[in-house]
Amino acid sequence: MNATITYFIGVSREEEQFAKISCVISQETLDKLLEQDAPKFIKIIVNDGELMFLQTDNINNIQQEF
Repeated sequence: MNATITYFIGVSREEEQFAKISCVISQETLDKLLEQDAPKFIKIIVNDGELMFLQTDNINNIQQEF
């Protein structure tokens, strides 16, 4: 699924900072995120094939792109 992930990247000048990441995320990964024992990291695909690993605790939102 094509998606945009809103990801917490830290605090700067006492304000929370978020990044938006356009990516491809598998249905299997989404299903694992909804389980009670969710993984600490997920694998996504960015920039036409590059793998990226994200810490799930910092994911704020996943929005499907059409």
